[in-house]
Amino acid sequence: MTINNRYWATEHADMDWVTDRIAVGGGIFGRGAMAEVAEAGVTHVLSLAEFDETKLAETHGVAVCWNHAEVTELQAKNPMLRRGSWEGS
Repeated sequence: MTINNRYWATEHADMDWVTDRIAVGGGIFGRGAMAEVAEAGVTHVLSLAEFDETKLAETHGVAVCWNHAEVTELQAKNPMLRRGSWEGS
């Protein structure tokens, strides 16, 4: 199942599969989005979000490693990220 929605609404997941086992995407904003993630077979999430998704994920059997990091902190640690969309390039 491929989920490729570009909605920032609470009821949709925003993720793209890079391999058959790894997906990347935006935030998981609500129960409906987390349900979509779980239904797609996702079992673990590495989250850099500002908010903790752990409790939301628990109800769907998804484990979350919450590692909140500010964008500026990420940019400072990795010069490669400075070339990304955060600076409009």
